[in-house]
Amino acid sequence: MHFHAAIVELTDSDRLIAFYHNISAELRLAFGILNDPELLYAPYIDKNAHILELLNSGKNEQAAKTMKNYLELSERAILAAYIRKKNQIS
Repeated sequence: MHFHAAIVELTDSDRLIAFYHNISAELRLAFGILNDPELLYAPYIDKNAHILELLNSGKNEQAAKTMKNYLELSERAILAAYIRKKNQIS
């Protein structure tokens, strides 16, 4: 989560940073209902490192595209995990 906070803080937007802190708190709550949240986010650690490498090497456009794909993938994964858990409870 520190990686994500650092990316958002690069915007220098107090409003966006506050929004991120709120949404990350909600995500932590959602992760709390999962049996093994590490399984959900562990695959993204390498993706975080790759995005950081792109940014450090000045490949900002490629980093932005990679981040967009990353966010779409993670959104689908989180929603799927939530639905699976919800169906187990029902």
